[in-house]
Amino acid sequence: MRLRQRGKHEPAPLKPAERKPAVDLWDHEEVPLSPRRLVELIRPAAKLVWIASPRETIYLVVSQTITGLVLPAQVLAGKWALDSILGASRTGGGLGDALPAVVIALTAMAAGQCLATSSRHRSRLLPELAGRASQEMLARKAATLDLQALETPAFHDRLVRAQHDAAFRPANMVTDMARIVSSSVAVLGLAVLLFTVHPLLVLGLLVTMLPLAWSNMTGGRDYYRNAVRRTPRRRIIQYLQFLLTMLDSAKETRVFGLGPYLLARHGELYDEELDEFRRVVRQRQRREVLATLAGSIVNAAGVVFILWLHFSQRISLPEAIAASGALLLLLPRIGNLVTGIGLMHENALFVEDLWSFLAVAPKQSTPISTAPAPSTFQTLRVEDLSFSYPNRPEPVLDHVSLEINLGETVAVVGENGAGKTTLAKLLCRLYDPDGGTISWDGRDIATCDPDELRARIAVIFQDFVRYELAAKDNIGFGDLASLADLDAVVEAARHAGADEFIDDLPEGYHTRLGRRFHKGHDLSIGQWQRLALARAFFRDAPLVIMDEPTASLDARAESELFHTMGELFHDRAVLLISHRFSSVRMADRIYVLQDGKIAESGTHDDLMAGGGLYSELFSLQASAYLERRQAAERHDTASLRKS
Repeated sequence: MRLRQRGKHEPAPLKPAERKPAVDLWDHEEVPLSPRRLVELIRPAAKLVWIASPRETIYLVVSQTITGLVLPAQVLAGKWALDSILGASRTGGGLGDALPAVVIALTAMAAGQCLATSSRHRSRLLPELAGRASQEMLARKAATLDLQALETPAFHDRLVRAQHDAAFRPANMVTDMARIVSSSVAVLGLAVLLFTVHPLLVLGLLVTMLPLAWSNMTGGRDYYRNAVRRTPRRRIIQYLQFLLTMLDSAKETRVFGLGPYLLARHGELYDEELDEFRRVVRQRQRREVLATLAGSIVNAAGVVFILWLHFSQRISLPEAIAASGALLLLLPRIGNLVTGIGLMHENALFVEDLWSFLAVAPKQSTPISTAPAPSTFQTLRVEDLSFSYPNRPEPVLDHVSLEINLGETVAVVGENGAGKTTLAKLLCRLYDPDGGTISWDGRDIATCDPDELRARIAVIFQDFVRYELAAKDNIGFGDLASLADLDAVVEAARHAGADEFIDDLPEGYHTRLGRRFHKGHDLSIGQWQRLALARAFFRDAPLVIMDEPTASLDARAESELFHTMGELFHDRAVLLISHRFSSVRMADRIYVLQDGKIAESGTHDDLMAGGGLYSELFSLQASAYLERRQAAERHDTASLRKS
């Protein structure tokens, strides 16, 4: 009996080949931001924000621009109202003569306040939308990377930093740009008013901007460098929080009394991080206070200069009041402008880090051939295969050769660390070998699209995933194209011996599994493994790779499962990886891995007769099993005699 045929994914088109450097892809030094590079970074940030929400982006830019125009208009309206009041007072006119100008001035003030309030609240939405878009980009990127990236600490440092800053930095750049536009319009309008009073007032404004600009640019760079330095420590802090709060580690932390130690270590790391951050904040605080003080001195000198112009009969009282008001309003606007530029520079440092992260191509080579992966399967041949992990000089696999044919069950056995699981990952093209080839019906799998190739392989790894989702999802993930086919899900569960305990769950196949989320129902390790087996059964693939598929099952369940596998997979190719030698006796061919090399191969009878490593290890396991069985029988006999 076999699982019925179901639809498969459509093959994805192959991507063109890309050249990649032979350096550590995840090492990233700080890039000096020239004005040109800063402008280049604004473009993709603006594009991301626009994709997130065109309407909110337009509203932000328009509202900020209008806000900048409102301030000079308020000053002009105030000057007109003051002129009208003084004029009516000098000529003996009534309130009616000054009222229109006063109403316009008050209306301008009210409109500016309403617009600022509306813009402030509305601007909260865009960062959330942009954050979602950027987080999806990061998740999509992480899903396409090869496993070697996930094994690199530098990758995780970059990923954590990107995940933290991607939520708001691109949107902040656009907000900063809108703030700069708004502040520039306001500063320009007020500067024009001051220029009509005296050009020296404008020169004083330029002098005011210089120390503020230096302080903001330096401070933003310090914040970025601090964020880079603290990322590894922050990851350790997060790991300690995981140990203290998650169910997976709760048993051991309580049994061994690790809570106080982990809390103390957690606190020490946090104190180190906060001490360093406190130093950065204090340095920036000192610089900005001094820059603000210098600006205030220049601003005060400007007010005194305006009063001197008035009392020396060079400007009228309304002009002096309007100019003083413009000057007093201008200083915070200059602060906003310079702060906006500084923040955009700071955000750009993080955005450059984010874009460079997203730009790193997978280390795994992209297939050159445009031909689809083979649609049939007869033979998988491994020839002279070698592989080493990064930062580990000795090879995990060393010139390994083996063959798997359709209709065969081939076993790979060996002690822990022999390279069995690594071989399975290479066959799934989760890694590319350092040397040798893996060919599928004569075609090197390195020329096939990895996703297209994996769609033709059903695999269950020793460290299988426990998806804390519905039971049907745990099985249906074996073939997403048939996820909605509940009958097929039930059939796969029955073949894996999982149907009975699933039927007993509160909502059957719709029950959420695990205890991490509300209404979750946890399973035993053996039940989780049966779900993983059902997931492999659910995929109608010609090649089945099973890495320790019965590690959590008892002897009776293991025997029943292998009997079922023999029926289900009689017309497929099965690679069975195990360190339990009793599990592989029925294999058509057995390969024994030792220190990354094929030590011997053959049938069970051939290998036992050869008296090599297989025979030695099989006999050791069998004798240990017999000793335990005999001890149990002696215990039962003694108990019967006592009774």
